[in-house]
Amino acid sequence: MIKILVTGASGMIGFHLLKSLSLFKDVSLVALDKNISLLDSKSYSLERVEKINDLNPNIQWLEMDLAHKECIEKITNLKPNVIIHLAARAGISDSFKNPVEVINNNHLSFLNILEVARNMELPPTLLYASSSSVYGKTLEPTIETNKTLSPTSSYGLSKLMNEQTAQLYYQNYGIASIGLRFFTVYG
Repeated sequence: MIKILVTGASGMIGFHLLKSLSLFKDVSLVALDKNISLLDSKSYSLERVEKINDLNPNIQWLEMDLAHKECIEKITNLKPNVIIHLAARAGISDSFKNPVEVINNNHLSFLNILEVARNMELPPTLLYASSSSVYGKTLEPTIETNKTLSPTSSYGLSKLMNEQTAQLYYQNYGIASIGLRFFTVYG
C-alpha cells in the first residue's frame, strides 16, 4: 500500500486532492494541516475537513505546524512514499501586510519537508506547490523556461526561495522534487 502525505489538507487544493485520492483503494492517506482545532463552524476549511472525514474515515489527520523543526522526526517516522506539499500562507495581499510571517512560514515549512526527505532511507516522491508569483512583473511572456524571475511580493519571494532550495537539495543530497507553479487557483 502506498502512503501519501498531503500538507495543507484543509485548503481548497488539498481538499480536492484528498477527495480524488480517496477513490483509490490501495492508498493510505495522511492529511496534515496546522490549525484544524482552531477552525470555526463558519470556515470553508472546517467544512472541507468534515466532508473528507465523511468520504473517507480512514484518513489519518495530523495537526502540526510545519515551520517548527519538531515536525521533521514525526513525519519521517510516518515513512510516506509520497509527499504532496500544498501548505502555505497564501495570498498576495496578506504578504504585503505580514511579509516576515509569510516568508518564515512558507520557506521554513518547505525546508522542513525537504529535511524529512533527506532523513528518510528511501526518500519519498516529493511534489510541492509553487506559484506564478515567482515571475513578478516581467515584459517577457510567462513561460516555464523564463530565466528572469523577479517576484514583487513576499509570497512570490517565498515560493522562489522554495524552488531554489529544492534545486539545492537535489544538487547536494539527490532529493528530487517537482514544483508546480499554479496560476490563479480558485474554487
